[in-house]
Amino acid sequence: MFDFRTTALESTLLSMLQNGREKISTNDLIQKFPDGITVNAFDFATIKDKAFAVVTFNEDDKLYYNGGTVLSKMCIAWAAGFAGDPEAASTALAKAGGVKLKFAKEKTKDDNDVTTITVV
Repeated sequence: MFDFRTTALESTLLSMLQNGREKISTNDLIQKFPDGITVNAFDFATIKDKAFAVVTFNEDDKLYYNGGTVLSKMCIAWAAGFAGDPEAASTALAKAGGVKLKFAKEKTKDDNDVTTITVV
């Protein structure tokens, strides 16, 4: 029998990595994981023709994080290493144990907040 509930839930997702997980904000990510996170899977979501990375991480499998420019650029480069196939790259990333990233907020000269990422 067709499962309307499951279909409805899945159609609200921008990435399958969001399924069954809660989104964590940048501020909460920095505060909850001051030593960083180990990204173990990634995917891309698109809103209004703009793609961004969606990642999961070893430290809490119940959460996902929507990446900004830097993290998305990193994930694009990972996918490029697998002929542009994000699914193959994400699978290989998980098999490799992931990549540890540390996030921090900094102020620009214009007093704007910017999130920096350090590969640990």
